[in-house]
Amino acid sequence: MKRNKLFYISIMMLIAFSVPGYAGNETKGLVGEIGLNQALKLARECNPDILSAQYELQAAVYRKAQAGVRPNPNLSFEAENVLGKNELKGFDSAEYTAQLEQTLETGGKRSKRVQKAELDRQLSLFDLSARQLDVEAETARRFAVVQGAQEQLALSREFMTLAEDFLKAVSARVQAGKVSPMEGEKAKMLWAQQKASLFQSERELDSARVQLSAMWGSVKPQFDRVSGEFFKVPQLNSIRDLTIGLKDNPDVGRWNTELEQRKAALKTEKAVRIPDVSIAGGVRRFNDTGDDAFVLGLSLPLPLFDRNQGNVREAATLISMAEKQRLSAVVSANTALAEAYQRFLSVSTKVTILKTEIIPRATSIYDSMMSGYRQGKFSYLEVLEARRTLFEVRGEYIAAMVSCHGAVADVERIAGFKNETNRR
Repeated sequence: MKRNKLFYISIMMLIAFSVPGYAGNETKGLVGEIGLNQALKLARECNPDILSAQYELQAAVYRKAQAGVRPNPNLSFEAENVLGKNELKGFDSAEYTAQLEQTLETGGKRSKRVQKAELDRQLSLFDLSARQLDVEAETARRFAVVQGAQEQLALSREFMTLAEDFLKAVSARVQAGKVSPMEGEKAKMLWAQQKASLFQSERELDSARVQLSAMWGSVKPQFDRVSGEFFKVPQLNSIRDLTIGLKDNPDVGRWNTELEQRKAALKTEKAVRIPDVSIAGGVRRFNDTGDDAFVLGLSLPLPLFDRNQGNVREAATLISMAEKQRLSAVVSANTALAEAYQRFLSVSTKVTILKTEIIPRATSIYDSMMSGYRQGKFSYLEVLEARRTLFEVRGEYIAAMVSCHGAVADVERIAGFKNETNRR
């Protein structure tokens, strides 16, 4: 695990020093306490994956411009009847021909290329939208992880204080001769374990902050903490409304354009079978008579062997494949949405039960046990078990909230939109 982290950090540092302007994200990073909307905004502006998708879109624009360019004319020069023998010796009987040749594309090849390139550009827009949704969803997930790590650290600190209080209570009973010194040693061991847990929570928070700041291309987090209503369960629209909104998912919406693009590709390949006509015109000079004459030419390839039949059949096959892929995309999106929504319902129910039933009871039991222990009513093991249970259920509550926010991010990503009421 350490080797993977070191490798990741090394790659990020290499990018920072090798890509022009990349290191500038460090000075543009968020500082102090940040909210989710701030993190999302910076991720949209600076995430390397989004920036690369924007470059791809720009490249598609250039490809479209290139698709509409006409073929260049050819300029040729010929010298005939030169450097021979007898009457053709030297250049006295030479014939010089200067000629300009232009290929005329037939079958609407240029317009079909432009149409296909335009559809390619539209597909790049879908790809950019999908990349943006991916980045926003991942940023929301990592933001929730940082929130959870902050709460876990606060919980570890709270239980560190409880461990210290418990150690004092046990030490007092040992000095009073009410319990054996062995219980004092156990309490010290418990305090040491909690100290180790606190250290682990600090490191997990550091790691989560690094992972979040990486979403806007930063190799070092500059913010101190994140803010937001972490323990508030987000509200989602009904599964019916979300399913209707699947058309906004670029992974689904792109397939109509994908089909049109592949049909345009088929038309382009069919047009290739039609030979282009080349016309030429020029001037010929006869040295032996001093006369000039015009030269006209016409050439037309004969499609005897290569009629582009393989590429035409491939393009037709890709259309059939796209139709199946579109169906697969719709089914996959609906399935993923239903699964993510059910996961949200499940974890939100768990959160409610933990908050309203389990944690209050575990807290009450621990407080009663601790009070009774000072009075000699309960044993050390009973108190220890109550404390362990309380720590576990509160940690489980934090983990459930992280999963809840993650499920919301998944639902929003699949549905292709953001429910702004859930954003802090």
